Amino acid sequence: MSRRIPMEKLPNTRDLGGMIGYGGRTVREGLLIRSGQLAEATPADLADLERRIELVVDFRNLDEHVNVPDPEMPGVAQIHLPILEGQGPGVAQDERSRRAAMTSLFEDPEKPKAVMKRIYEDFVARPYCRGKYREFLMLLDEDRKKAVLWHCAAGKDRAGFASVLVQELLGVSREDIFEDYLATNVYLEQVIEKMTEDHARLTGLTDRAHREAMGYMFGARIELIQAVYDRTEELYGGFEGLFTEGMRIPREQIERMRERFLA
Repeated sequence: MSRRIPMEKLPNTRDLGGMIGYGGRTVREGLLIRSGQLAEATPADLADLERRIELVVDFRNLDEHVNVPDPEMPGVAQIHLPILEGQGPGVAQDERSRRAAMTSLFEDPEKPKAVMKRIYEDFVARPYCRGKYREFLMLLDEDRKKAVLWHCAAGKDRAGFASVLVQELLGVSREDIFEDYLATNVYLEQVIEKMTEDHARLTGLTDRAHREAMGYMFGARIELIQAVYDRTEELYGGFEGLFTEGMRIPREQIERMRERFLA
């Protein structure tokens, strides 16, 4: 599993280094880091990140990127690479409409489950999403002395699938990939609980069905990651096909990246 990097206010920041890839080779440490948004980072967190990274890739939508900006760090480049088109699900322009949309979405667990399943499948099925992830993988093919850090809001879905792509490219086992994906539930347990309580107050929904619905929206669920694997198999025969056919990444580049990131 990826190694959690101790941070004061960034609980889901992890180094993929140490995971086992092709041929029993190990993912190099200090080069590939996943995280949630960086806005709450303390000065100590930022100092730590500045020592580790030289590029931040932000997968959030424009409104998230602008309203909750990443802090600037000397010597660290930042690239905004929104994975989803538009504002994303459940976003309305005024507070009353937003509240009504959220209440409707969370009153039945099947609704957020369906929304999130569609988003995960879109990661590989929609040309826009697939193209953005291709851009991300192309960024990893550039020579750097320090790490690339990628993130979305919580580090679960958009950044989580980016991590799956990197792990699949490097030959990490599916068992280890799934375990690493689900670890978000452990690292963000308190955050997920607070978000659930905040949304309960906002919507007035406090029953068990609401909590289950919130779990699909804000937690990592095995059904979601399995859905994207199933869709990838259906469309491309697996991740190798996704890389070479769906993303048009040359095999020589894939091999070059494997040599760079595996020890």
